[in-house]
Amino acid sequence: MDFMPAHGTTLIADVFDMLVIDPKGYVLLEDKLTSGNISGQTESNDVRAGQGNNLFAVLHNSKEIEITQNSPVFNFKSLAMHIGSDITTGKGIGYAAAESHIVSNGKITLKKEPISQSSVKIENEHGIQLNDFTLSEKEITFEDLADGEKVRVLTYEYETPEHSQTIFIPANEFPENVKIVLTTLEISRGEQPLNYIQFVFDLVKPSANFTIETSSERQAATRENTFRVLKPEGEKYLGKVHRFPIDENPTP
Repeated sequence: MDFMPAHGTTLIADVFDMLVIDPKGYVLLEDKLTSGNISGQTESNDVRAGQGNNLFAVLHNSKEIEITQNSPVFNFKSLAMHIGSDITTGKGIGYAAAESHIVSNGKITLKKEPISQSSVKIENEHGIQLNDFTLSEKEITFEDLADGEKVRVLTYEYETPEHSQTIFIPANEFPENVKIVLTTLEISRGEQPLNYIQFVFDLVKPSANFTIETSSERQAATRENTFRVLKPEGEKYLGKVHRFPIDENPTP
């Protein structure tokens, strides 16, 4: 198989595999993408002169590279990176989802044990908030509700397990610089894998912006993240593009 196929006979027809490496050399995340784009933009100024104001010269000022990726996979590490924070593990405080109950023997039993009675918010079937009840572990006893009446527990606070994960969102801290490696396949017109095409950017600033969109239709929420490539201090280059032969089965 030729490493360097004839010009104009190959295709890039697969999405990038993306590795994000932190300043200590640890792989921060391996992201599965639905699309990934590298956009290089050069800022320039036109110089016009003479009759008809014709273009006389183009003066180049700077070159910028931006990476945009879309992924349907929810990645907690990626979210922490863009927030500019770390993931902490340990017990926390969660807010329970709403629960509907029917009163029996003047009582209902919750799915979890609330931290305190004051955190339990209950309404009757007419939307009126109820306060005359007592809490004992998961059990709530009402003072003046008859059996068969419907109530809705809107929420309550409960203690989450030891292995719970939390990202604290800082107001004045932002993402650290990372290294990004993007790899895709160069294939022949006959769909035969020929070479790896690999972009390596040693200094990249993740965007501090993030969006998580959800909808009532059950489908994977695609997240879009952007990164801006920086020039490492003392270097001439923003990054590198490698092209090297595939000598093994490229299927993961």
